[in-house]
Amino acid sequence: MITQLTLPASEPVSLADMKSYLKVDHTDEDALINILIPAARRRAEHLTGQIIAQRTFRVDACKFGDGVLPLSPVQSVSAVQYLDINGALQTLLGVDFFPYPLSPQIFAPTTGWPTVKSGKPNAVQVICTAGMSPVPEDIVAWVMLRVSTAFENRNAITDLKVGELPDSFVDGLLDAYCVVRV
Repeated sequence: MITQLTLPASEPVSLADMKSYLKVDHTDEDALINILIPAARRRAEHLTGQIIAQRTFRVDACKFGDGVLPLSPVQSVSAVQYLDINGALQTLLGVDFFPYPLSPQIFAPTTGWPTVKSGKPNAVQVICTAGMSPVPEDIVAWVMLRVSTAFENRNAITDLKVGELPDSFVDGLLDAYCVVRV
């Protein structure tokens, strides 16, 4: 199970940049734009399978699984705890972390894998920071295009607007960042 522990410190697109892109020079729409930006970022994260805005997560597992983390890209691993065979919470010391641009993200103990209490869904707990730094320009452009489309079409959509980009073009900006799960 993956639990988000902190909110993103920042989004891939700032309110000021988004307002400039939308050509909005007043504050009346700030609340709406501030809702649309993280919504678009979350959709991009869903489509790519990657974490875009940096934040802290806890990954719970029933075993170490060879140190493979189900998040990408992981920037750092700050703590690894586990339940020993007696059910006591232990901290795994001497953890090496091997970041990769795409999955898998791997951590490994320098002294070998300890034995964990079996049958517990949270026998292993890893605290890590994940997210892109910097966010690629293609993803920033995708977020801006999605926010712009949602902003301009906030009422029910009945017909495709003339000049609107088809989804395949806009979503294609994310293709290079999609994680393929095998």
